[in-house]
Amino acid sequence: MNAGDPTAGLTYELTAITAAIIGGTNLFGGRASILGTMIGALIMGVLQNGLNLLAVQSYYQQMAIGAVLILAVFIDQWQVRKEAQV
Repeated sequence: MNAGDPTAGLTYELTAITAAIIGGTNLFGGRASILGTMIGALIMGVLQNGLNLLAVQSYYQQMAIGAVLILAVFIDQWQVRKEAQV
């Protein structure tokens, strides 16, 4: 049919943001590295592949990715506050 699916990749926004945050990008602006973002993308790929191999439903996969995002933002903010105190 040679047609593209307009909904392909619709849910990848959360994964891309989470990969960037895991890679060291500050959610509220700042500097980031390409290598860190690539490592974050690799971690997210391994997480999604593992969840697929375990036959976890996609709804719960999105919840797991959201939990990883919340954890990454929490750790980032904790580091920023720790550096501000020094």
